[in-house]
Amino acid sequence: MSEFKKVLQALRKTQNGDFDNQFEQEKIKQFKNLCKTKKLIFFGLGYYGKKMEKYLKLKYGVDVYGYYDWIEEAKTGKGIFSTWNDLAYIDLDKYYKGKDKLNIISYEEFYENPDDIIIFINMPIFLFSIDALNTAGNFQYFYTIRCLAKELINVEQLKKLEFASTFDLAENFNHIYSQAEIAKIITLYNILDDQKSKKVLLGVLKFRLTEDYNYYTEIKDELSLQYFDQRIIPINDKEVFIDCGGFIGDTIEIFNKITNGKFQHIYTYEPNKHDFKTLNENGSRLE
Repeated sequence: MSEFKKVLQALRKTQNGDFDNQFEQEKIKQFKNLCKTKKLIFFGLGYYGKKMEKYLKLKYGVDVYGYYDWIEEAKTGKGIFSTWNDLAYIDLDKYYKGKDKLNIISYEEFYENPDDIIIFINMPIFLFSIDALNTAGNFQYFYTIRCLAKELINVEQLKKLEFASTFDLAENFNHIYSQAEIAKIITLYNILDDQKSKKVLLGVLKFRLTEDYNYYTEIKDELSLQYFDQRIIPINDKEVFIDCGGFIGDTIEIFNKITNGKFQHIYTYEPNKHDFKTLNENGSRLE
């Protein structure tokens, strides 16, 4: 059976309320196998802490090696997350509750050998952190609460969080695919002209079925290609770049790098006041 037919089979099973598909089973098997030879590290102390550690032990039979406190990077200015302003959104009293009971690993140990580490994102909102860890830190293996313990997430509370609605994160739990949706997916797959596009579509669908972000890392290009693939749009020193939703300046930093700082103008807009402050600070370093 082709990979596409296996995906279709899994999509159709959701119509009967059956979400235990082949890819879900493969996800759990891979997670357990990885934990036999690599260090399972919680990224962030989180509000779940020891309870989530016990949950993974009971459900999957795996042991947590330690915890990495990424917020310390924001405090010390050292590391991938040193420029992040997420401290504005985090209740630090809750975050650090019970910290003395956790095995906190050092900055040096965390970044020393990324291939030897499995990262468990100890927060419901995870997209930005995984992209940063994969792109800048060369980490390869990621799991999240949504992937391995989504039954513990309060969906109504998740809907209230910033970014949840932006990425539709609260609406994708156990989605039931209608016959009309499946028909559109079949049509889309058949009109795609190259194998890479079909592989990307399959990866996205597998992620939707399993919440396993590793399907995304298998198909993603370098972050710089997201907007600046020069095979599609050649870039010269006369470019004017308009970034609507500048976040903290990560995209303009990439633009500055690929143009070697030679461009005509950058215009960037960011409505979030916390992100805008960081955007200004990061943007000033490009001048």
